[in-house]
Amino acid sequence: MIDVETITPEDLRKTATHEIGHATIRYYLKKYSGIKVITINPEGTGTLGYVKVDFSKERHTSSREEMIVDIAVALAGLASEKIHFGIYESGGSSDLKIATNIA
Repeated sequence: MIDVETITPEDLRKTATHEIGHATIRYYLKKYSGIKVITINPEGTGTLGYVKVDFSKERHTSSREEMIVDIAVALAGLASEKIHFGIYESGGSSDLKIATNIA
């Protein structure tokens, strides 16, 4: 559970940078981005933000190339943090798990 009182403007800036990284690469690489919402509102699940996607037009199976795109999208938040702040933090650990599962 996140105590919203402890979230700093810097935390929000990093979260926004992270999430826009996912959204930008998804939009750039997918033929249909399906992006519905990008938020940096803390959730009770422990996340500080997310990109909500409509998966209804996605296929149930993926080609090798599509999986590589999915890995790129999963890692794009960490890459965005690294580019903008010089480091990435533990908030993206679930992204590494997702990319590893795809691989």
